[in-house]
Amino acid sequence: MKSDKRVGKRVVLGIFILGIVLISVVSISAGWTDIFKFGSDNKDLEGELNEQAVATVKVSDTVSPPIILFVSDVTSAPTLGGSANLVKLVPKGQNTIVSFSFVAQQGGAEGNLPTATFSGAAFNRSGVTPIETIRSTSCLGSTLNNCPLSICGNTNSARNYSCSVTMIYYDGNGTWSINTTVTSATGTGINFTKTFTVDKTFAAYAHTTNLNWTSSALNSLSTNKGSNNPIMIENNGNVPYPNVVINASDLNGTGQGQEKYIIPANKFNANGGEGAGICNAASATALSNNFNVPVSQFTATRAIYTDNGGKNTSMPFCITALNGLNPLLAPPGLPTQEYKSYRSWILTLA
Repeated sequence: MKSDKRVGKRVVLGIFILGIVLISVVSISAGWTDIFKFGSDNKDLEGELNEQAVATVKVSDTVSPPIILFVSDVTSAPTLGGSANLVKLVPKGQNTIVSFSFVAQQGGAEGNLPTATFSGAAFNRSGVTPIETIRSTSCLGSTLNNCPLSICGNTNSARNYSCSVTMIYYDGNGTWSINTTVTSATGTGINFTKTFTVDKTFAAYAHTTNLNWTSSALNSLSTNKGSNNPIMIENNGNVPYPNVVINASDLNGTGQGQEKYIIPANKFNANGGEGAGICNAASATALSNNFNVPVSQFTATRAIYTDNGGKNTSMPFCITALNGLNPLLAPPGLPTQEYKSYRSWILTLA
């Protein structure tokens, strides 16, 4: 019994001595205050973070759709007096190439766009009559390693897309908008804030170089006879001609010594004929010798997308009456002969 008590006392004494030894070791290496708390509020502690440590996170945006940051002015070639952002179309016979570029990034974050599945542009002019054809094209992308700060901000990497759109001679003058598009695996970026101007192009000529009433001879009793052929005007520009001015002249007899007999210019009207033998006085404009007469009810319209070539518009002419022109004859008519204008009639598109 006494033996067991002696053993217990020895165990307790051993544990006490071991505790003293451990406390001595710790106090030597850390100091007494460090045993009971984690440091002083009045000094930095070894092992803590540096007070000026900077946390850096790098983000690569691979989920947002592309963003189109910038669209340049357009230029046209060949140049016919156009300037930056002003396009002068070539008349019928040659198309006009309009070029520009735009810059895009992947969600506005650092790095180039992923490979685009589509990049393109379209020119549109809405809210007008007739409706203009949309002109569109695909665009070619290339890496832009030195993107200006004003466009790309602090991330100087982007992708530049070059576009060339074909416009046709009759595309309407006025303001057109540019719709640029980039599609990648993450979505589609669109920009339609840029516009440019198409200038007016005046270009037209007359197919017909003469008028005649010779398919069947007229006589002193003939009235309201339409010419065998109208004047055909082809409009090869992008502007309709709402007013045509005609300066006519009298017709003289062509027989030997018969020049004194004339058919006055005021016996003719413009835009009043609908074919030989048919006239429509309601839409006609009477002509006058050596005087500019506007034919206000006639318009040489421009072509649109449904026309394969230049837009042709015909202007018919009529002789209103031939009686009473020669009081020396009985009945007072004209001698049998051909009558021709002593000079060419002048037709001006205004």
